[in-house]
Amino acid sequence: ADHDIEQPAPMPVKQQVTMRMKWINEMGNLRVLAALVGGFSLSRFNPKLTETTLEIISTIMFFLTFHAATCCAIISTVIAQRLNFKSDADLFPWGILVMPRIMLFMAIVMYVIAITAWGASGSEDWLTTLFIVFGLLSAVKIVAVIVYLHRI
Repeated sequence: ADHDIEQPAPMPVKQQVTMRMKWINEMGNLRVLAALVGGFSLSRFNPKLTETTLEIISTIMFFLTFHAATCCAIISTVIAQRLNFKSDADLFPWGILVMPRIMLFMAIVMYVIAITAWGASGSEDWLTTLFIVFGLLSAVKIVAVIVYLHRI
């Protein structure tokens, strides 16, 4: 039977995946995240909400968020497509490869600001404070997780 045949131990991922393939995979992940953040932002975007300062801030930030997310998705798609035609020794400069990460990080930060301002704009005083506090905590959490994950 097949289950009696001894299988070789799998190689660790770090030895199996080339740097080019890691970047192609990351570009795919960035595209998915950008689509999610951009979609959430676009669903809340309403250019008619401009009666209060917080509504104006949220409208502008939602607008900037889905544009940053779209840029991230397009840039990461083009980079992944071009990486398919490169060799492992001929990668793009590091600054080009991390550009979609930066765009996605900007989109996430702007989304947190936008959703916080949006929630605070239509609320009573205590609820406005709650939205602002949780928005700030979300921003700090996102930054902390990103910093932590880049250190391990």
